[in-house]
Amino acid sequence: MGGAFFGHDEGVISVTLFMEQFVQQFPEVSPEASGAGFKKGLMTAMIELGAFLGAMNQGWIANKFSRKWSILFAVGIFLIGSSIQTGAMSLGMLVGGRFIGGIGVGMLAMVPPLYISEIEIRGTLLVL
Repeated sequence: MGGAFFGHDEGVISVTLFMEQFVQQFPEVSPEASGAGFKKGLMTAMIELGAFLGAMNQGWIANKFSRKWSILFAVGIFLIGSSIQTGAMSLGMLVGGRFIGGIGVGMLAMVPPLYISEIEIRGTLLVL
């Protein structure tokens, strides 16, 4: 699921950027707006920056609190970021939501493989 979250959150923005309703809500990214390319790139890149920071910090969290609880914590962060993105009223709020969601996605990319390697049914989960 961690990989699916990352792929979905990364891929959904490419379609969203060209939706008429999205451009009406956020005119800063319309093709006619000055600096729209930078703003689109920033919005897209925030998930990678967040994912990098999330993955780099998840190791000590997993060691201190357990793999399972760190995965639940990461899901909570991802849900907070997704909620902020969904309710975004400004471009800054959307970019911030993508950053927070990226932290959760990065955490989810790091710990689940570790958790799978430590549990009894790892062969079944690896095949799945």
